[in-house]
Amino acid sequence: MEIDFNPIKKEIAAKKEEMGSRQDQIKNLEGYVPDLVKDDFKIKQSNISQFRKIVPALMEKGVDNLDLSMFSDDMRNEILNAVGEEHLLKGRLPEAVKLFLITKNHQRLKDIAKNYEDIGLFGSAVDILKAIDDREGLNKISDRCLEAGRLGDAVKAIQYVGDKEKLVKVGYFCLEREKFDFAIEVFKTAARDDLLTGLGEKWIKEGKFEYAYKALELVGDKTRINHLGDILLKEGLFRAALKAYNLAGNFIMADFIRQNFSDKNSLID
Repeated sequence: MEIDFNPIKKEIAAKKEEMGSRQDQIKNLEGYVPDLVKDDFKIKQSNISQFRKIVPALMEKGVDNLDLSMFSDDMRNEILNAVGEEHLLKGRLPEAVKLFLITKNHQRLKDIAKNYEDIGLFGSAVDILKAIDDREGLNKISDRCLEAGRLGDAVKAIQYVGDKEKLVKVGYFCLEREKFDFAIEVFKTAARDDLLTGLGEKWIKEGKFEYAYKALELVGDKTRINHLGDILLKEGLFRAALKAYNLAGNFIMADFIRQNFSDKNSLID
């Protein structure tokens, strides 16, 4: 008995035609806005170029308003990276940074940080390196900040790394350049009350009473602050003396100044 293969051939042909039609549908969807992709269609995820044409639309919509939940994490990151690259081409660095932070594209973020560094925007570079926990990069850029005289940015980088010894070096660096206010802040950040106390005593002897007061105030050394009040009173700096006595808790001397010298001016307020 001969078997009639015609019905089987017809069924196979029909299946092929159905599969071909399905592939055509999938292919037609490639390159369109992701919202059009339904759960029962699986597009190729190995080639991001199919999404290049919609990058401008995604940029305009904004990352906060995008819904890419239909894609795998890898594909989602590829799309966001593509949008980030386009922002870079257009010079929109903050937008690119935001996207690369989402995708954890650390290499691109390092590139942007280097770009910020090269144009002198050290603060922005430090912020990026902190965001990706690049401690090596922060150590390097802190040196660049010091060379450029950007002490605030240098301290921000060093503080994040937690290198107190380097902070102390920055403090001495500030002292050498007579940036006393900044030196006080740096030594406080480094938790070096001993250095602040020493500076307070040194500045009292040198007549730098304002800086002595600031250093001793941070340490909270009431004995030395009271001593500073005595010296300020002898120098006729009544308002400054009053301030020191109040901080030291010597209210008897504070009342004495109020009652007898309330009309006097001070070189230090």
